[in-house]
Amino acid sequence: MKQVKCKVIWLFSFMILLDPATALARHIIGSDFYYVCQGQGRTAAQKRYSFHLDVYRDCSTTILFNPNAAFGIYTYSPTRGYRLYDQFNVQHGTIRSVKPDQNPCIIIPPNVCVETTDYEFTVDLPITDETYVIYYIQCCRNRTILNIPNPGNTGSTFFIEITGEAQRLCNSSPRFKAFPPIVICANFPLVFDHSATDQDGDSLAYEFCPLLAGGGPGGGPILPGQLPGCTTPTPDPRVCPPPFNTLPSNPGFSYTDPLGPSIIHLDPMTGMLTGNPKELGQYVVGVCVKEFRNGVQIGAIHRDFQFNVAICEQAVHAKIKADSINNSNYFIN
Repeated sequence: MKQVKCKVIWLFSFMILLDPATALARHIIGSDFYYVCQGQGRTAAQKRYSFHLDVYRDCSTTILFNPNAAFGIYTYSPTRGYRLYDQFNVQHGTIRSVKPDQNPCIIIPPNVCVETTDYEFTVDLPITDETYVIYYIQCCRNRTILNIPNPGNTGSTFFIEITGEAQRLCNSSPRFKAFPPIVICANFPLVFDHSATDQDGDSLAYEFCPLLAGGGPGGGPILPGQLPGCTTPTPDPRVCPPPFNTLPSNPGFSYTDPLGPSIIHLDPMTGMLTGNPKELGQYVVGVCVKEFRNGVQIGAIHRDFQFNVAICEQAVHAKIKADSINNSNYFIN
């Protein structure tokens, strides 16, 4: 006879789903933004790029994905700065549920729910020595995030940069293999493969990187470093251009230690994310993947996601009946 019992007691209340806001696109918890160079555009002086942005949110009947997201394209050079190249709107695709890890010894609370949708578009861009910056801004983050100040009053800036060298090479960006787990347990080992693949075979390096702010709840005062028109939930790229503001960290945290000093670690070569989270709460984490060809960096992608850390009590009991006993030795066939 064999019995295996798995019990997990969740002591963390997921306040993220109880936010009273109804009119704002709150609860943005992560994103993936990547591109593929499809070859020559309409002319030999252009390259055609397809872009794909996945946005993740906490489920809510009153909090909706932006049905008409405004994307901006700017060019940048050290001498000329940022200049608007184009601005357009993109409708999102199908909204899909994100299932938590199917661990039989973990019971996910019934009110934990994550959904995702995507924004896809194709653009022909002239080959230039300048860098293209393609971006979308969406507010807001969860009010209960612990490692940044005033999290409910700011959102995220999702962006891609295509350097002049990447344009000439018709480079395609890396792509992460999987999205991080929805819930992780305090005082349990965390092991997550945060690596990416690259269709061009470029070398990849991984690191924690600063988080980017974006937008605001609207109607409030303009915060330091913000421009008029940049404090709305979905700012217009024409009035809210790069460069973008980075998010400060609360005392005891930094973008390199987003859960606290030496709590989680990211292997720069393999992208393996490991650690032993201890403190309950929600934390935003930034991860960058830099791509190198012939030893020269030609691009990078950036991921902004939220960790929900819960306390779990896991008890596994295996009871096996012995077929025979001899001098306190137990024999099992």
